[in-house]
Amino acid sequence: MDCLVNVFGRLGLESLILDVPFVCKSWYNATLNPLCWQNLDFSTISFFGSFEPCFEKRIRAQFRVNGKIDLNAFVKFVLLRSGRFATRIVFPRCCKHEALFLAANVCPALKTLGLPIFVELDHDQYGKITTVKHLIRKWKNIDSLIIENSWEMIAILEQIGMHCKNVVSLSIKGTYID
Repeated sequence: MDCLVNVFGRLGLESLILDVPFVCKSWYNATLNPLCWQNLDFSTISFFGSFEPCFEKRIRAQFRVNGKIDLNAFVKFVLLRSGRFATRIVFPRCCKHEALFLAANVCPALKTLGLPIFVELDHDQYGKITTVKHLIRKWKNIDSLIIENSWEMIAILEQIGMHCKNVVSLSIKGTYID
């Protein structure tokens, strides 16, 4: 079982969810081990698309689900499946802040984080960003951070400087800093 968990932990989410568990019972049982769910890279999943078989179509067919799959509910499911062992999360391009809050609370071992391009941000009564402030404080062990397209970059960088002392890699894409 340990060998299977080691191998399955190196697979992408799509294979881990839609292929491996259906091979045999022992492989299914191995995929239930939280150590298989340490690397959660949602950016590799083609969730929306019409030209190639996208993940949503495959998951609806495999599990006989009618209607659309809620991307945020799926992200939450995978985060919980990790059993607090996730060390790398790259969120999908569009993700609601509830998934980010959940990751901050259930992924204490997180080392690498890729934030989504579009995320709902909350502001306090003074107009200051509160979502990032609360989240960055919880991600003290992060050493690699990927941020895309944020208008709140100065606030984010301030929080990283105060709370994330282990950061050795910071990738900022498509962001304007005034």
